[in-house]
Amino acid sequence: MSYLVDIESSSQHPHGVHTLECWFTATINDEQVDSNHLFYEFMYAEPGATDPIISTQFSERSVSQYTMVNIPYYVYDPTTLQRQVSIFENNVLKTTLTVGRELQQYAYRASEAKNVEIKFVAGSTQKTVSFTVTSVNINVEAETKGQELYLSAYGRSNAEEHPEAWSYNNIEAQLTNFNFTSDGWQ
Repeated sequence: MSYLVDIESSSQHPHGVHTLECWFTATINDEQVDSNHLFYEFMYAEPGATDPIISTQFSERSVSQYTMVNIPYYVYDPTTLQRQVSIFENNVLKTTLTVGRELQQYAYRASEAKNVEIKFVAGSTQKTVSFTVTSVNINVEAETKGQELYLSAYGRSNAEEHPEAWSYNNIEAQLTNFNFTSDGWQ
């Protein structure tokens, strides 16, 4: 859960996101043991500041391949109720959305075992979430031997620049009679 904190003095809390880490330490049989570490982010909007603030409570460091990873995030812009945010996966732009100040969700399908960096950008503000996708011992990839056409809807979005275009190698398809608002890629 993210909070917008309104504190009179900004000297201790500059404009932006601040992380609070909580845990307990106990001594058991002369050995020091830590509990799970919990991370909470809060936003502090300095009076007069105009830079957007991006917060997320996502703190996973490792996820299994083929799982859907939901990353909750907030974008707060002190100058407007809605703000454009661009989302990158490993420095590749995936989508640009206009979002309000309420909780948003970004869904990432962990299809490959690799290190992943999801970056949220609003103006000059950036927030990066990093994790490792660990492989599983199951082959669920599509058969590609002799394949001439493979069209996948994975990663497609109504918010992309040309949602009506669908292509594979030199074969192109054009989706027609969709408004890409209430239909299309859902």
